[in-house]
Amino acid sequence: MNQNNDPFIPLQNLLQGKELEPDDIRNLFKQYNSADGQAEVSDLLDQKWEKSSVAPSLEIDSKKIQTNIARMTKPGRKDSGIIKTLSPWLAGAAAAVIITLLISAGFFFDIRLKNTDFAYLQEVTAPQGKIKRLELPDGTLVWLNPGSSVTFSENMTKDEIRDVRLWGQAYFKVAKNPGKPFILQLGDIGLRVTGTSFNASNYKDDTIIEVVLEEGQVKLFEGMHENATQFIPLNPGQMGTYNKGRKGFNITSVDINQYTSWMDGVLIFRDELMSNVFRKLERWYDVKIVVDDPKINNYTYTATIKNESLGQILQLLEFTSQLSCEQITTTGPQAHKPTILIKSKN
Repeated sequence: MNQNNDPFIPLQNLLQGKELEPDDIRNLFKQYNSADGQAEVSDLLDQKWEKSSVAPSLEIDSKKIQTNIARMTKPGRKDSGIIKTLSPWLAGAAAAVIITLLISAGFFFDIRLKNTDFAYLQEVTAPQGKIKRLELPDGTLVWLNPGSSVTFSENMTKDEIRDVRLWGQAYFKVAKNPGKPFILQLGDIGLRVTGTSFNASNYKDDTIIEVVLEEGQVKLFEGMHENATQFIPLNPGQMGTYNKGRKGFNITSVDINQYTSWMDGVLIFRDELMSNVFRKLERWYDVKIVVDDPKINNYTYTATIKNESLGQILQLLEFTSQLSCEQITTTGPQAHKPTILIKSKN
C-alpha cells in the first residue's frame, strides 16, 4: 500500500498507467465515493492540486489509464495511447475525470455493492513461503499460494452474486448455491460458477491467466461479468488460458495433478520452460533468480519437488541439469531477498 502522505500519489500512479495495489484502489474508491467526493473533485481543479508534489510535469499514458479503468468498469474502451505531459491544471482535470470514473465504477464489485459499507470488504493474503487455507462467508474453501491474496465481501451471502477477486494463485472449492452464482475476477477475465472445484492463476507479471477445472463446470468470460457477451464453458480436466497481449481463450486437456499438487507442498514440472520454473521457484521460496544468459530461459526441465528446502532445490537443479547455482549479494528494492545467479556449465 502507498505510504506517502500526499493524497494524490495514488492518482499520479493511476494517471501514469501504473497498476495500483488492492489497498490503494480500495482507498481511492472509499475516499471519493462519499458525500465529500464531489468536493474533492472540485479541489483538484484549483490550487490544492497545483500545490501537490506530484502535479508538475505529470506524464499521462492514456492507453494504460483506459486499460486500468476498464478493468474496474467495463472493457472495450479505445484511445490513441499517446503519452502527454500536462500542466498542473490539466492534470488535475484528468484526475477529476478518473475520480468520476472511480465513483461510477463501484470498484470491481460494480453497482451491486454501491450501498455496501466498505468496512465489510476483506482481503486475505498468504504469507511468503506458506500456503493459507480459509473459508469464505458462503462456505467456499480457498487455498492461497504463498504471497497470493483474495478479496471478498463479508456480506456476500446477502448479495445476489458472490463477487471475489484473486491476485496470484489459489484453489477454490466453491460452496454450491445455484441461486447465487460465484464470480471470480482475474484481472482481464473472470469466471462464473455455482459450485465446483478449480485452480486459478492471475499474476500481474505473467502474460497468461490460467484456470484449471477439477470438477463441476465453469464459464469463462472476458472483462467484467455484467458486461460479458460470451461465456466459454470449461469441463473437468481442461485448462483455459488467456493471453493478456493477444487476447482470446485457449482450451486444452491437462494433467490436473500438475496444477493442484502445490496444495500438498509438491511442485511438478514436465518439460516446462526454465523461465516458468524460475518464476514459480521465486514465488514459492520468496527469492530472486537471475540468469547470466537469456538462452537458459528457453531450456526445458522435468522434476517433482516435495517439501524440499531452497538449498536442496538448488542442489537438485545442478545435479539434474547443465546449470550451476550461486547465491549472490545485490542492492536495490529486493536486496532483502536471497538472490540466486544461474549459469550454464557449458
